[in-house]
Amino acid sequence: MTVWDGAGAAPSPYPYVTTGVPPKMSDLVFIAVTIAVFAVLALVAKGVGRL
Repeated sequence: MTVWDGAGAAPSPYPYVTTGVPPKMSDLVFIAVTIAVFAVLALVAKGVGRL
């Protein structure tokens, strides 16, 4: 399985956003995922700093 194995979906800049979502929504989802990843990294960094 690759990120391109959708139902014949054309490659998109945000391959992990589900197809059928309006472009604006996919942008919001992409931003939310990015922020969440950075938040998790920050929490992990804080946890490592306490060790």
